[in-house]
Amino acid sequence: MVDASAPLALVTGSASGIGLAIGQALLDSGHRVLGLDLTAADDGTPFARTYACDITDEQRVRAVAAEIAADEGEVTALVHCAGWSPHGNFLDSTPESDERVVAVNYLGLLHLVRTFAPPMVAARNGRIVVIASDAARIGVRGEAVYAGAKAAEIAFAKSLAVELARSQVTVNVVSPGTTNTPLLREMLTDEQIEKRRRANPMQRIGEPADVAAAAEFFTRPESSYITGQVLSVNGGMARVD
Repeated sequence: MVDASAPLALVTGSASGIGLAIGQALLDSGHRVLGLDLTAADDGTPFARTYACDITDEQRVRAVAAEIAADEGEVTALVHCAGWSPHGNFLDSTPESDERVVAVNYLGLLHLVRTFAPPMVAARNGRIVVIASDAARIGVRGEAVYAGAKAAEIAFAKSLAVELARSQVTVNVVSPGTTNTPLLREMLTDEQIEKRRRANPMQRIGEPADVAAAAEFFTRPESSYITGQVLSVNGGMARVD
């Protein structure tokens, strides 16, 4: 059983893939862990509880934050992993789809930080970890809007790190390459995934546990002097096309 006095971590996009793996890594490192996803399903997860929340709805984010504070206390580690994207050329996309991609992958982060960061600042203790994407750093065919939103996450996190540094709150980014998740399987065909595997210097795509290890590192006390950094977890890949 996790100590009730252990640091409290909140992971968004916790239902599967990278978010689920991050939850397990944080639990293994001694955190109490809560999940945040579109639906609340706790069976088979490492989370003490999962709260249902659409992070594009700031009022809902604030309501959930109040529930968490009342039920569990203040969150000291926020890991933002929620993300979504279709796959296709930008000129074939619709404004509605583009707006949803930006809302989930970028505006949701703003809502979360605006809600959960103030108690961290007041306590002079906090870790914010953003799971972005190497699509934002190198460019990937068929993911232009997603890449743009993830690039915005990176720029926001680096600037926020400077803003919060004097309050001893760190902000860092983990930037995965192609990673074996349900979202990837929705976006790409098996043939496209195999092409990326062959192009990778390590001859494999990433696994959620690879990304989770990097995210967990940024929540450790030993990382308290590291902020505003972007760590790629990509097997040495420089470009995917």
